[in-house]
Order: sequence, then structure tokens, then C-alpha cells
Amino acid sequence: MVRPMAITHHTDSEQRVIRLSHTVAGPGTIRVTAPDGRVYPYGAGGGHTHAVAGRGYYMLFLLNSAGVPSIAKFVRLV
Repeated sequence: MVRPMAITHHTDSEQRVIRLSHTVAGPGTIRVTAPDGRVYPYGAGGGHTHAVAGRGYYMLFLLNSAGVPSIAKFVRLV
């Protein structure tokens, strides 16, 4: 899953690539678990927070065994 860059900025700190866990649910079917978007504390004392995948639109790719990506589908995390 890839969060697209902002097209109005040269540098975008929100761009990210997130590997998703998945299982084969049947022939031609997989089940994917997206991050829940909750904010997790990190660092000493939990001073800062970080969401693995915040709400918004992402491009979802599948990679074959050679690492070649599929054509992306946009998905929205709410």
C-alpha cells in the first residue's frame, strides 16, 4: 500500500509504503489486513505519536514472485 505524494509540493513527508499481512482465502482470492490507523506512542515516556497508516487514500499493489507490481487500485482508509 502506498500513500500518494501531494502534487503541489516538491517534498512530501506523508508519502509512505506499508507492507500488509495477507492470507490466501481461495483460488484467485487473498485476504488483506490494513492497519487500523490508531495512533501509537513511541519514544521514552511516549512523548510523540505515530500512525502507521492515517486515514486517507492509498494505492494498493500486488507484487508477483519476481517483485513486479500490478496496476494500482485506490483504496480509502476511514
